[in-house]
Amino acid sequence: MIKVAYGSIPKEGGTYSFFLNHRDILKSFGIELYCVTVGYQSNLLVNKNFHSEGCIYLAKNEFRLEKQAIKFVEWAKRENIQVVIPVNSEPMNASVTLLPKRVKIISRVANSFKLGYQIATEYDNYIHQYVILNSKSEFDLLNLGIQKNKITKIPNGFDLSQLNFEDTGNSGKDDDLFYHSNAIQIGFVGRLEHNQKGVFHLKPILEELDKLGVKYKLDIVGTGKDKNKLEQELGHHIEKNLVSLVGGLNRSELLKYYQKFDVLLFPSHFEGMSNVLIESLCSGNYLISWNLKGITDEIIDDHSGKVFEMADYIGIANELSQLNLQELREGSINRRMKNQTRFSHLVSAESYAGLIKELLKNDEFQNDRDVSDFKFKRPSYSSSDLKSLMFALKRYYFDRA
Repeated sequence: MIKVAYGSIPKEGGTYSFFLNHRDILKSFGIELYCVTVGYQSNLLVNKNFHSEGCIYLAKNEFRLEKQAIKFVEWAKRENIQVVIPVNSEPMNASVTLLPKRVKIISRVANSFKLGYQIATEYDNYIHQYVILNSKSEFDLLNLGIQKNKITKIPNGFDLSQLNFEDTGNSGKDDDLFYHSNAIQIGFVGRLEHNQKGVFHLKPILEELDKLGVKYKLDIVGTGKDKNKLEQELGHHIEKNLVSLVGGLNRSELLKYYQKFDVLLFPSHFEGMSNVLIESLCSGNYLISWNLKGITDEIIDDHSGKVFEMADYIGIANELSQLNLQELREGSINRRMKNQTRFSHLVSAESYAGLIKELLKNDEFQNDRDVSDFKFKRPSYSSSDLKSLMFALKRYYFDRA
């Protein structure tokens, strides 16, 4: 088996969802995928309920980045790891200058914004291949001087077996969850924070719907630092039972909950390739999003939903007011079947397997080197060990508040 170390933390989120969606199918291609969590800071954020086969926890009591990186390298050498995909793991990114030459490094560009690119490209001289999720990332990486032959596009894939539909009639909805009403059922799924996820766009959208007299119910699924402020902003709508703050859901609950929605609002300011988008599309929802060029404009077609320029609240309200609910609900099955074909994890896993095997054919970096031969180099984007520790502690207590 080819052994691959993938940097992630067992908890709710897209990076770990990738591991869960791909691990079993990659085994059928002869690839063993490990989810590796390195260092005190990262291990502090682990949600034990998300633990799965293949999860590895290293340097649990070590908060110094250099020591974390060395612990990972020692484990990788001991386990004969052949490929490393650090993603956003600081210790694994910092380890690439210390790893044996035979180990191939794949930089998975999960975030299409400045810091995401900085993390992904920090050690370009050591990276064998970049995997991007959308066209925007390719355009941006080329502008940063990354060679085109080092870039491979593999969109996210979704394990469709996790979806469980019990269709009744022509609605395409689960009878136990779906409100059979003349009010449009709207959903929002994600972290309740505005900087990336755009949660404060929700109120002006609802205000425009109110002006048009549109009947609706909005369910907001998620938790985050802006929850209290959002709850205050939407207080009037909550009192009238037009809005519900559902809170966080586990994965199985969430995947079933999508079936409740006619429409999903996706007001993010920036993304990589959101799992929420894919899960919602594969559940048959109609998507409303800002036009994030090279991302949402490629994922959402005329059949699946509509994209709008940022802050076009009137345009969104007009679109929702003109939807024929019966046709929208009857079309749910067709939408989800089409999108399940587009975003199958089988296609994604096959692409990763092909890339990994192709890289391992190249023996350019076969001569081993020893950790002691190299000096540790802290990533330029990395904060000090103490600041990193304080940030992790803050996240830990916030997540459990």
